[in-house]
Amino acid sequence: MLRLNTKPRSWGLQTRLLVPIASVLAAAIGQGVFSNLSISKQLELLVNQRGTTVLEGILKSLEEKRRSKEIFAHLLADENGLPQAVQRGDKVALTKIVTPVRQKLGVGGIDIWTKNSREMMDLNLPETDQLEKPLVKTALSGQTTSTVTIGRHGLIVLASAPIKISGRIIGVVLVGTTLKDKALDQIQERNGVELALFREGKLLTTTIKQADVRRLLNKHNLTRNKLAQLNRDLAPYNFRITAKSLGNNCLFVALVPIKDLVLHSKQRYAIALFCTLVQALALLWFIFVLAQDIAKPLKVMVAATGDIVRGNYFRRVASGKIQELNDLGAAINHLAEQLEIQLTELTDRAFQDPLTKLPNRGLFLNELDRVLTAMIRHKSSVAVLFLDLDGFKVINDSLGHKAGDQLLIAVSQRLKSCVRSIDVVARLGGDEFTILLKDIIDESDATHTAERILDQLQTPFNLEGREVFISSSIGISFCTSGYERSEDLLRNADAAMYQSKKNGKSRYTIFKPDMDSRAFERLQLATDLRRAIELQEFKLYYQPIVELENGTIVGLEALVRWEHPRIGLISPAKFIPLAEETGLILPIGEWVLETACRQAKYWHLRYPDRAPLTVSVNLSAKQFQQPQLEDKIAQILARIELAPQNLKLEITESMMMEQGDATIATLYKLKNLGIQLAIDDFGTGFSALSYLKRFPVDTLKIDRSFIKGLGYNREDTAIVHAVIAFAKALHLSVTAEGIETAEQLSQLQALRCDRGQGYYFSQPITADAVQLLIDRNCDPHLDRFPPKDGSNVNSILYNTLTTKRSSLDFGF
Repeated sequence: MLRLNTKPRSWGLQTRLLVPIASVLAAAIGQGVFSNLSISKQLELLVNQRGTTVLEGILKSLEEKRRSKEIFAHLLADENGLPQAVQRGDKVALTKIVTPVRQKLGVGGIDIWTKNSREMMDLNLPETDQLEKPLVKTALSGQTTSTVTIGRHGLIVLASAPIKISGRIIGVVLVGTTLKDKALDQIQERNGVELALFREGKLLTTTIKQADVRRLLNKHNLTRNKLAQLNRDLAPYNFRITAKSLGNNCLFVALVPIKDLVLHSKQRYAIALFCTLVQALALLWFIFVLAQDIAKPLKVMVAATGDIVRGNYFRRVASGKIQELNDLGAAINHLAEQLEIQLTELTDRAFQDPLTKLPNRGLFLNELDRVLTAMIRHKSSVAVLFLDLDGFKVINDSLGHKAGDQLLIAVSQRLKSCVRSIDVVARLGGDEFTILLKDIIDESDATHTAERILDQLQTPFNLEGREVFISSSIGISFCTSGYERSEDLLRNADAAMYQSKKNGKSRYTIFKPDMDSRAFERLQLATDLRRAIELQEFKLYYQPIVELENGTIVGLEALVRWEHPRIGLISPAKFIPLAEETGLILPIGEWVLETACRQAKYWHLRYPDRAPLTVSVNLSAKQFQQPQLEDKIAQILARIELAPQNLKLEITESMMMEQGDATIATLYKLKNLGIQLAIDDFGTGFSALSYLKRFPVDTLKIDRSFIKGLGYNREDTAIVHAVIAFAKALHLSVTAEGIETAEQLSQLQALRCDRGQGYYFSQPITADAVQLLIDRNCDPHLDRFPPKDGSNVNSILYNTLTTKRSSLDFGF
């Protein structure tokens, strides 16, 4: 915890400020006293800086000379007639070619070597035997190179280049120049600095004219380790030296005159000392003047800050004479005000929903706890209503989150209009609301309130000029004793609400004890579902799809089954919605897709002479909404090497209509891969037929509910007629689902329906059973449904799959 000590101190602010000022003053005096001791060090830095600058400038100039010699060597190697003379070994011709060029450009010397590293011509090349062979070797490798070194008479620049005929190296040309005393004298911008060259400690050349200094330089056997000794000997002559290595035990030395530098250094220290003393005195005077005006406001601010730390945000700091301190005081005042506001907001936020301004879950449970405690004394009853909006996600996704927020605010206002002032309406989060009804007489009070809410929500909402309809599923739990826990009442109402969803939505349900066990069972089932993915408890069954004109099997629809180790076979109608809610439908769907494609590929390889079977796979809404769905499917097809046209994806009509333009874009991406597309359960959705023509689908699958009434239900028969006619007009194929009788098959054939599937042909069977069925019907005359003997596939399977029938499951 932060603590501020506001007790008076023995030393005041003025004293505390004087201490550092006195220290600055003492440091300034000390700097003046000891400045002379640092002159030699500073002088050395200045000498090194000037000498290094001059040497680096000269070395840069030498680098330019080195590059120019490289260019000259390269041009000479290509001189007209020179390569041919080298190839012939004609020294006379070489002399006639090289001599004029050497005299014209003033090159010190030229040397010609053959490709066998044999010297062919030497025209006054400086004596650098130890460097010639490495340069020749480099040139023979095809590179033009150069170097700078020191000879007996000064700096030497050497360059070599290969001599070529038709791209083949036949020799090397070497050029070199020695820079003697005069060359060093001509170097500009030396800034009064004299130069000297040493090789292996011996002076080669120097620009200095003083005879005694030249003798001193000749006398010394100079190396880097002996620079300090030479500097001491040169001190009487007002010179200090700095040096740079040139390689091969060579040193390039700069002799810097130090008389002017010493004078400049002393003047600079005198000026610095004077300025430091003046600044220290001025600062001391300034502190004396301002100390009193600073100390008093600071004490007030320290006290105010201490109050803020202790949670007192009401104290304020008054203005003073100094603007900066006034700004600081204003900042402290603003901080106190903001903390006061934030404390109020945090208190509200902790118990209030920021969107609807209704109580949140925490405040609702606190109030429910308080009411339950009071019930023990007053013997009253309460009810908890748990509400969830039906279809809110569709509105939120289609109209945007802004419209969704407006809808939640409007719903909260209608809910408050349906209850008494003593009741509590709260928002738990998302589209979930709770209502606490206090002091009710019996269950009818709660059910009447639920009916009022359902009635109020039937009136459409206006969201940015659009009429939107919404309904709600409500769960009700009661408490008459007061001994129940608030969390239990809320959980019971939630379980009842879930039952309302399951029973068809837009209704209310009163909690019953068996709902709790069903909720627990559902939770356990969700846990087992996760484990089922890891343990591979899912199996694929396949239902044949038959060409109605000739009875040929043209495809198979893959249907997933869950073989629970404890419960047994679980219907997809029970675990698929749970997988959708938990998000597990994505890994399950991916497994189904890959397994079905792999099985189809196996059948294609096993029956190469038969027309490839198309495998149909259902896509859930969550799968269809995945980003890059088409890329994932393409990867699966590529990995299995299954042709895209042998895969048909089935998507429900309602799912297509919910997604709108996004659905059309995804369908076109899938269609571009070559995959077939089908609308499953057609006729059960709410799509306009004119809108349907925008979808790039291949097949319409008529829902089994219409096929069931075909022939004796006028409405179902009319729908089947219309769907087939509509599909033919759009050049789409039609598959009828749920064919169970010969009469249904006959009518569909009369209506020119393309394909069908159902129990009349085959129940869903395992992959092994499909293989046995195809093996039995490999004769094209037998590969027909129904068989010529009048029996259906069930009798065929009974006769051919007797040994495997116990392993088959014919349920949905």
